[in-house]
Amino acid sequence: MKIRVKLTLQFFLVVATILIFSMFFVYSRFKRITDNEYYNNLKTKAHMTAEMVLHDGDLEKIEDITPQNDKEGLPISDNVIIFNSKNEKVFSFNRNRSDGIPFNVIEFSESENTYRQGDIYYYGLPFTTSKGSKYYVLASSFFNSKELMDLRQIILLAIVLGLLFVAISGFFYTRQALNPLFSIVTQMNGLDMSKLEGRLESSQSKDEIEHLISSINNLLSKIQNSFTFQKMFISNVSHELKNPISVVLSQVDVLLSQSNRTVDEYRNTLASLREDVKEIADITENLLQMAKMKAEGFMLEVKPFQLDEAILECQSKLQRANPDYTVNFDIIGRLESEKDLTVIGNDSLLKLAFLNLMDNCCKFSPDKKVNISIESNDGVKVLRFQDNGYGIKAEEMEHIFQPFYRNTKSKHIKGYGIGLSLTDTIFNAHQIKLEIQSEPNVGSLFTVKFG
Repeated sequence: MKIRVKLTLQFFLVVATILIFSMFFVYSRFKRITDNEYYNNLKTKAHMTAEMVLHDGDLEKIEDITPQNDKEGLPISDNVIIFNSKNEKVFSFNRNRSDGIPFNVIEFSESENTYRQGDIYYYGLPFTTSKGSKYYVLASSFFNSKELMDLRQIILLAIVLGLLFVAISGFFYTRQALNPLFSIVTQMNGLDMSKLEGRLESSQSKDEIEHLISSINNLLSKIQNSFTFQKMFISNVSHELKNPISVVLSQVDVLLSQSNRTVDEYRNTLASLREDVKEIADITENLLQMAKMKAEGFMLEVKPFQLDEAILECQSKLQRANPDYTVNFDIIGRLESEKDLTVIGNDSLLKLAFLNLMDNCCKFSPDKKVNISIESNDGVKVLRFQDNGYGIKAEEMEHIFQPFYRNTKSKHIKGYGIGLSLTDTIFNAHQIKLEIQSEPNVGSLFTVKFG
């Protein structure tokens, strides 16, 4: 069953139920008021008859005071009957009525009571004369209110017309309610999935539909980024791995083609091969780390560790691999305890990110130097990496975190264009913002804040 039909039926049932119950309440309320008014009239009739008949004294035998000219026209159900204390009938207003009373008078003779049988209403009340004699007066009458009959017809007609109106309005109501969804489906069918650049138009309303559109657009953005990364990955990996692999193959071919080489020549060739293979291994390792963190279901394992110890470890590792690099490290301010430099995260991944930032600062600086500082204020640890390098142009800033991106000034410097992309992925996994301030030919400042 379609949602539109289902919503129409649900709307119809809910409104129809409310309508029917409302009409039933109105009718039952009006009928109760009418019945009470009619019972009051019977009570008055019974009391007036008793006052008139028993005014002169007690009755010993049954009497009929029906006027002669009303004996034929009076309804057979209309009557006033008086019973004495022995529950004997001593008076009847209408002797023409021959059917019996539908209840036991003895059970009701001590108090006022009402009774109804079909369209005949009864009202009984005890009556005491001035001499102290007790009687029971029972008034009855046929009642079929024209107002009630008219009201029933009006209510039935209102229910039929109301249900018809509800069905029609429910159809158009659900259509109007589902129009935004139909619009979304139409837009989705019109998207060019080969480019993944299209987005759904905003509904300009702050409701669930706008939230749905926003969620779909976010999903499309993620899919586009995933496809873009995949295309870039395939294109750049094939290019980046092709060069070192070609170099390795050429050196092996040269090594195999010359049989009279010396031991030193073999040693130099193997050392060169080792550097090329290490380059391939570094590229592969960084790509694997990036792919692992971007994979769905990646669980980040975190634990507390000392930020200063991590920086010192990265400093030592970088300078062992690059003796010409200079890494200056300083802690700003006064620390009261180890907790001032304790952060929570995946220490292995964060060390890799710190090492990449240090390496980039030194690699792209003429003086091969990076200045690192840590500052702790009110529980916030601020880590800064500053160099005096070539800087980054404003138009290139949005591209530096793309895998394999190299700006024009770094083409002559050995690198793979993966370091900053991997670093940004690591910080995003930790929900840490990496802030960059850079000025061409002056230097760059990378700021990392731990809350």
